[in-house]
Amino acid sequence: MNIILGTVQIGTKYGLFTDDRFKEDDEIDLILKKAIAVGINEIDTASAYGDAEDKLKKYIINKNEWKFNTKIINCSDDIITDPYISNIEKKIYETQSKLQTINIVYIHNPKDLYKRNSDKIFKLLENLKKNKIINKIGCSVYDKIEIDYVKNFSFDNLQIPINIIDQRLLESGILENIKKNNIEIYARSVFLQGLLLNPNQHLPKNILPLKPYILSFNKKARYLNVSNIELALNFVRSIDLISKCIVGVQNYNQFNEIIKIPFNKININDFKSFRCDNNKLLDPRNW
Repeated sequence: MNIILGTVQIGTKYGLFTDDRFKEDDEIDLILKKAIAVGINEIDTASAYGDAEDKLKKYIINKNEWKFNTKIINCSDDIITDPYISNIEKKIYETQSKLQTINIVYIHNPKDLYKRNSDKIFKLLENLKKNKIINKIGCSVYDKIEIDYVKNFSFDNLQIPINIIDQRLLESGILENIKKNNIEIYARSVFLQGLLLNPNQHLPKNILPLKPYILSFNKKARYLNVSNIELALNFVRSIDLISKCIVGVQNYNQFNEIIKIPFNKININDFKSFRCDNNKLLDPRNW
């Protein structure tokens, strides 16, 4: 199954319509057991996700069954300093001690690569990869400008935001050029932080212009006689150059709904009219 389990909701509040993080830890245990039973064995996490890593440590007994992907903390300074490099190395080893193995380490904020001495970050990650502390080096990007910039580095994997409304990176050649460099592509923000699953929710003023797109998507799902969650997921699954989708869930019932969704390949070109091209509006960092 081409799904990666996102865990930000396990450790902290996330998304516009999330009242709180998981209230019942037992649900985490159920989700993890169900995931491995249906062939989902890859997890997206980070030390910045509250106590998510601690809960994964607690509930996953056989950690060798899983691939754990994590992210380094952002740099708050204008330059990359040696103390910052030491700190992210320490955090990576702490994650390794909790989860035993690390598959991918992502640079969480690509803008850190624009800073002076940014080569120190990549040198550290390359050294950890060489010494088999981690398997791959990745970067979480937001737009074409960042993708163009990270081409200066030898990444194994890129996380990109893509969904039925945010189709900016489906522009001609962008994904093809990434794959041409033997870089694996994972999709995140498949449900646009839950907006696509909550079409009737009141939106904050700063993203109110997204409302017509969301209502059009909701209408299309009804017309096709499928749920919003099915249409949103199968749209991204139908993009051939996407290897896997990172999917976060609010509870066990939602996870169960997702894993039961049959993959019905759709023609993504039929959904071009749902596309929004406003970079500022689509970037959750601006919400």
